[in-house]
Amino acid sequence: MFDSFGTGFLVQSLLALWLYQSFQISVMTVAAIVFTSGVCSAISYLVAVPIAKRIGLINTMVFTHIPSNIF
Repeated sequence: MFDSFGTGFLVQSLLALWLYQSFQISVMTVAAIVFTSGVCSAISYLVAVPIAKRIGLINTMVFTHIPSNIF
């Protein structure tokens, strides 16, 4: 648990540093992007359960990974 918790901070910190150094994006903007992606991820976990019950686990994985990979 603590390992994945710390890794999340490390990845987000490195992403913020890279975006700042490469594109001069402010830390506030990166924070908003990371926060929004976290909220979307949490919502997708909640929505996945009813979808899986309705169309099945395999179909849920297939049809949700395709748009994710496209984006």
